[in-house]
Parts: sequence; C-alpha cells; structure tokens
Amino acid sequence: MSNDTLGDAGRKSWEKQDGRDGRDEKHGGDSAIQDYLHLIGLTVLVYDHLITFGDEVRLLWRRRRTPSANWYFVVRYLGLAGNIPVAVFSFYSLPDKWCHFYHVGHQIVIIGTQLLAGVVMLLRTYALYNHKRCLLLALLAVSALLLTIVVWSIMGQQSWDVEGFPGCNIVVSETAQYHLAGAWESLFAYDALIFGLTLFKTYKTRCQVGLGSYEHIPVHALILRDGAMYFGTMALVTLGNLLTFYTASYMMQLAGPVLAGSLSTLASCTAVTLISRLLLNLHEKTDNAIFSAAQLPTDMSLSMDFVVDASRDGGEGERPVGE
Repeated sequence: MSNDTLGDAGRKSWEKQDGRDGRDEKHGGDSAIQDYLHLIGLTVLVYDHLITFGDEVRLLWRRRRTPSANWYFVVRYLGLAGNIPVAVFSFYSLPDKWCHFYHVGHQIVIIGTQLLAGVVMLLRTYALYNHKRCLLLALLAVSALLLTIVVWSIMGQQSWDVEGFPGCNIVVSETAQYHLAGAWESLFAYDALIFGLTLFKTYKTRCQVGLGSYEHIPVHALILRDGAMYFGTMALVTLGNLLTFYTASYMMQLAGPVLAGSLSTLASCTAVTLISRLLLNLHEKTDNAIFSAAQLPTDMSLSMDFVVDASRDGGEGERPVGE
C-alpha cells in the first residue's frame, strides 16, 4: 500500500474519530494557535539576541577565539538560522510537496538545536564535577540510550496536512502522538538529570563554603553560576511540550490533534536562548567558560550577574549580561 493511501486512510480515521471533516472552525483556530506559538518562540530568541549582542561583541568577538566561544556561535547562530524560517513559513500556504520539506526541515531544526544544547549541558556538567571521567562515561551512556529512544520514536510516523487553512500544519494519529511523546520524554529525562546533577553540585558547594559566608555567596548566585536555573527552565518547557501530546489525545475538545507538539519551536528557541545566556555569563568570568571547573575562589566571591563596585577594585567592574 502506498504512503498516499496510508495517509488518506489515516486522515479519514482521524476525521471519523473527531466527528468532523477536518476543515471546521476549531481546527482553524488550533492551527492559528500553533502558528502564534511558533512566533512567540522566535520572538524570545530574537529579542534576547538583540539585548545581549553588545555583550557578545565585548566578550567573544573582541577576544581570542576559544572552543567555548565556538560552541556559543554554533548554538546561537544555527538556532537563529533554523528557527526563523520555521516561524515565517508557518503563516504561508505551500503546496503539499513543499509542506513536506518544511516539516522535515522543522524536525531537523528541533533535533539539531536540542542535540547542541544537550552537548553543551553535558560539557558544563562534566566541568562542574572537575572533569571526572566516570561521570562523563555515565552521561554518554545515558545520552546514547535516550538518543536511541528518540530516533525510534520519530521514525516512520505518519502525518497529513490540515487543509483549507493558511500555513503548513499537520495532524498525526493517536498512535504517532504516543511515539512522539516518547522522544520528548527522553529529552525531559535528560534535562531533569542534568538539572539534578547541577543542583546537587550547587548544594555541595554551598555546604563547603559554610553558612557563615551566606552574605558573600548567595544561593541564587551559585545557581546562576552553575547553570541550574537555565537547565531547570529548559526542563519545564520540555515538560510543557510533552504534555501537549497527551492533552491532544485525552482532551480532544480542549486541544485537538493539531496542537500535539505545538510547543516544540518554543522549546527549541528556549534551549538556544538559555544556553547562549549561560555561555555569555561564563565568559564574563573566564574564556574557558563551559570547560571551567567549579572552584571556590579565595575571595569567596562567586556572583556572576551582579555589579562589582568600581570604587573597591579600581576598575570598571562587572555588569549583568544583557544590560
């Protein structure tokens, strides 16, 4: 049986389950919601790049190029180059053939940005634990397992376009929704693991410096330095997108199948934005950035995002990234 025949059968099956012909007002509204969610993700990404571009020039363009800086450029600019077309073409109707290429490209962008973010998260966690090889091997093994699940989840899934409305929006079968949810479950598990390891390292560092130094080392400064805030936010956005697959399956009246995975672009843009922010904040302290180990400095000053009084150090001081 041809793929077109399978697609027609799937479309008819979905229409029968949904009790509609796939062209009513609700699905048009769902398609519009999905398009605007793409736009929100792109807005976050572009706005953050604009307000941090000055810091990017100061910390990266005007300094010696380092491996950490290269990682920043790859994450930031590939994220921009990939997500801008996705958001733009969400509002244009294309022939079926081109819609197919659009969706393939969209999936490549999502997978690519999440892989890049995952590698940076792994490298940062490895550095935080003072480059312990056993931890690196364990993280690589877990990553390989989860990546296998992701590949299995996204291969061979059927989808078809929602016709009669602007943009290239697709519907997937209920079975495909569960499979795709498995990919995002794997990603959420990875984000949660990295977040947990980072938070644990923050706790250990807090215990090492002692409660008597609280006024010098705020807990939130440690969380910002180690990246726990960024990784935790990424995990929450990933969880939100994961829930859209189950919402579409169990609450069809509230969110139709068009909205399954509707936060994918937002999750991708959030990952690029937060990883870029983390790298900029780390470059504020050292050119090694993500490869720098978590060491306790002798002056007990660990804050990265707070202004250093110029009258005390005789210099210009440090300022928060993005201001």
